[in-house]
Amino acid sequence: MAKIKLHRKTTIFFVFLAAILIATCISLTIMARERMNYLERKISDVDLIIVSLKESGLSLDEDQFLKKLFQASGAQLIAYREQNSRHLVTANPVSRQIDFTYDISGINYLNNIVYCFKIVFSGQERLIRITGPSPFIPENIVEIVIDESIIISHLKNYSIKVFSLSLVFSILLLTLVHRFLSEFYQFYNRSKNSSK
Repeated sequence: MAKIKLHRKTTIFFVFLAAILIATCISLTIMARERMNYLERKISDVDLIIVSLKESGLSLDEDQFLKKLFQASGAQLIAYREQNSRHLVTANPVSRQIDFTYDISGINYLNNIVYCFKIVFSGQERLIRITGPSPFIPENIVEIVIDESIIISHLKNYSIKVFSLSLVFSILLLTLVHRFLSEFYQFYNRSKNSSK
């Protein structure tokens, strides 16, 4: 009887361990996709500001809606490159040097997963430059400088929700699989014993 209880406890432990591992893998994969979507949305929002300012001929201080959009983006600097020229659209005072540059057109899926794994377990925050092709004029390159803590905060909040759902799903799935295998094993033993 003691052996059966020990076996059940061991089984439950490994089921939960497997569920955590599966949930972690699922979460990192979804977070990697969300990180890419987040950076693309930042580029798209900023590009909307650039295109709108070029069309209206106004400065950012003269257009209150675009000014609020710039503030909401969290960007400290906005610039764009067309052909061989670089144009500064607007910039807040930058208190420190840029630590790293991300070109979203060159980020692959594996790099995204590694990045998400690092930021979840690291408190490192940097000032980063993000560059990517303009959604409106693909030959132009949009450039923004942003505090990485904004991205980290978003992904950490997102990861808690995703991991919780993934863990519940994994536990339910593994419980069903374990139940099925237990029933199958018992049926196999009964069939084997009855044939003797």
